[in-house]
Amino acid sequence: MEENHRNQSLGGLVIESIQARFAKGVLEQYRSDKIWSTKSVRESSLHGSSLTSAGHPEFDGLDIGERAACNLAVTFFDMSHFTARSFWEPLETVTRLAQAVLTQFALIVEESGGFVLGLRGDGLMAGWGGQGSEPEVDVVMCMAACAIALDSGKGVLNDLLARDAIEPVQIRAGVDWGEVNFIRTGTNKQSDMNIVGFAANFAAKCEKYANAWEIVVGEGASLHLDETYLTSHADSPKDYQYKGERRSYSFNQFAWKRIVDDAASAINQIGGRPTSAIVPTY
Repeated sequence: MEENHRNQSLGGLVIESIQARFAKGVLEQYRSDKIWSTKSVRESSLHGSSLTSAGHPEFDGLDIGERAACNLAVTFFDMSHFTARSFWEPLETVTRLAQAVLTQFALIVEESGGFVLGLRGDGLMAGWGGQGSEPEVDVVMCMAACAIALDSGKGVLNDLLARDAIEPVQIRAGVDWGEVNFIRTGTNKQSDMNIVGFAANFAAKCEKYANAWEIVVGEGASLHLDETYLTSHADSPKDYQYKGERRSYSFNQFAWKRIVDDAASAINQIGGRPTSAIVPTY
């Protein structure tokens, strides 16, 4: 594991590991004065913004009420116990930390061929895939991103935070795969892209089942993973009852530490290309 946290030398050039870049990026943004700059709501609206919102490019053009379906590997990253932290620590401090960590989450998602689908105070929703993409590729790259995010936080980042006398972070993730609908919801004045479907809902539930430094994976995603990396969760399966019919859906803990080396290599090789553009060689 230590090899992942060192800079690697190749042909006389120093190639910085993903984990080191993650940690350095968090610290640089946390210390930056930019996040402390404030702007009035009116000033922001007058000047506008050139930034692109989170979402999936295949579905950006949908109008209000229009929908389109695809299979997607969905994950929810979350910083555990952040609510308690935001209760005790100054608002400026937790804002700065959340911004810094979520930015690095987003970069890992992009580098691994995924898309940031939404952000909340202490977490991020992301998806891998699109119309016609290969499920195995989508799920594997989703797991690679999750593994690197957890490894980066637990290792290099928390070591650096400790040196700055900053309370360490705790990260967890939930994952599932399946068909979802993208639908633009709202009014003509204000709207947002909504992702509807069991896979997205259960990925969020898996996140809640995960403890800090764990990845919990739903049955849909588990079917596309090597079963030797999976251990049935103590609370699995989840039972659902509707109109007199009862069904069970399993979920597993994923041994993410075992894939960290391969995950970093895969992310470097994919180079930010969407997983829908990747043709598997098996």
